[in-house]
Amino acid sequence: MASELHASCHPLFGPASDEVKAFLLARLEKKYATLNDLLLKDKTFLVGNDFTVADSYAYIVISWAGFLGLDMTKFPVVQAYFERVKALPSVAAAHARMAESPKTV
Repeated sequence: MASELHASCHPLFGPASDEVKAFLLARLEKKYATLNDLLLKDKTFLVGNDFTVADSYAYIVISWAGFLGLDMTKFPVVQAYFERVKALPSVAAAHARMAESPKTV
């Protein structure tokens, strides 16, 4: 997550030309394709059937996809994984707590 997905997302948060962003998004799509076609194939979570800290990290990084302009319809396995993690009681509770918290930004 850190060296591949997160590191590939980082440059997209800063200013860049449309050409550079298109290049970076294409590179990021290759990472998502690997996640979709190999790493999550036939798995409930990243490390088998149990939710781990790796899934927490992956969930956060994947949540940036819309903001970055990544078309997630190309990655149905990743989408299903994201929704599965989002539906976990602990994740739903965390979202509820964040929604109740006053915005400090």
